[in-house]
Amino acid sequence: MKIITNDIAVSSEQIANQVKDLLAEKPDAVLGVSFGRDLIPVYQKLKELGQAGELPFGDVRVFVCCEY
Repeated sequence: MKIITNDIAVSSEQIANQVKDLLAEKPDAVLGVSFGRDLIPVYQKLKELGQAGELPFGDVRVFVCCEY
């Protein structure tokens, strides 16, 4: 799926929903995340979904990707 928009709120919501769909299919998914400011709105949406009980993070493995 391609997400083409200039609206960070729209794209963040779409990306968070893609992660939600992934975790519904594969609760033990491995997520590679980047640090930095660019993805903060996405992480905020994921946090909101997690706090609402809509994301099962219990079996998820996460690693940080460094671009430097």
